[in-house]
Amino acid sequence: MPRFGGERGAVQNPFLRYAQEAGWTYLTPEAALRLRGGLERALLRPIFVEKVQALNPHVNAARAEDLARRVERVVPRIEGNMDAWEYLKGLKTVFVP
Repeated sequence: MPRFGGERGAVQNPFLRYAQEAGWTYLTPEAALRLRGGLERALLRPIFVEKVQALNPHVNAARAEDLARRVERVVPRIEGNMDAWEYLKGLKTVFVP
């Protein structure tokens, strides 16, 4: 028997509503899976590449793809979280001639 007031109703739906009100775009699970390129990947690669270029006009698509590959290759442990964070904060960089 389903319980009322579960996590979906109490947490997930209000969070999704708040994020959409803040300007985020909701993706269906199917769309997110397609953008990730499968269950084994976490990064929405096309969106990541697009946003890296939008935030860094001097970075071309090839450099943004290189950064995406580096972020995808971080180890799935706390050390990997630190590596990804360092790339995203600019503490670790991708060479741009």
